[in-house]
Amino acid sequence: MHPLARHLADQGMSVFVPDIRGHGETGQRGTLNHDGQLMDDLDMLVSIIRTRHGETPVTLLGFSAGGGLAMRYGASPSGHYIDRYVFVAPALGPGAPTTKSSGDLWATPHVPRMIALSWLNRIGIDWFNGMEAIRFAVPPGSEKLLAPSYSYRLFTNLLPTDYAADLRLNVRPMAAVLAEKDELFDTATLRRALMDARSEISVSIVPDVNHIGLILQPAGLAAITRVLQGKDIEDRPDELDPDGVRATSPGEAPPQAPPQGG
Repeated sequence: MHPLARHLADQGMSVFVPDIRGHGETGQRGTLNHDGQLMDDLDMLVSIIRTRHGETPVTLLGFSAGGGLAMRYGASPSGHYIDRYVFVAPALGPGAPTTKSSGDLWATPHVPRMIALSWLNRIGIDWFNGMEAIRFAVPPGSEKLLAPSYSYRLFTNLLPTDYAADLRLNVRPMAAVLAEKDELFDTATLRRALMDARSEISVSIVPDVNHIGLILQPAGLAAITRVLQGKDIEDRPDELDPDGVRATSPGEAPPQAPPQGG
């Protein structure tokens, strides 16, 4: 995410790149200490940003699995503290119709274990949620840089369990940036899934770019920048946004502060 962060900073934006727990130096790689910990971390991050930047409009941008996490946060009780959400090729979670049959070759889920843990959690037993649920095809010796696996707790806390419900609960403006040649997700199906859940979401498709190219290649970086600047946003009113606040483009006067209760 750092090339994208540097590019956005060069455009005059203040950018925070969190070290998502379970992936880097925060906590134990590949797992969480307790359910809801990712939401707690994002609450802390948003609190720090609001303290430092006052009423400046805040956008939460997430790429791939991070897009799924941003989607979950938008549906949380704290979701209204963000002014706008941008999902870049978001992962919609298990069971979503968007993953290509060839897109899961890099990951091996432990399906029987995940089914068993799911049933145990339904009856209130979460003692085994730290068990490995999915393993990734990372290069040997890369464990210091990449998460070689996810525990069941991290997997279920990172990705939406019902992306459509999460999108419907989000009261802020939302936009998505997709890759025309995404090798993990079917772009047409992803666009349709997002708009079926929330018809007013703004969706941009970047031609001739693959999944990772969205955050590394010039065309992807430029497309994300345009969305953040409000240049490619479709203006469709959202009746679910109770205070009518709209995030502004960089350099514009900030809108009225969002509600701070709840």
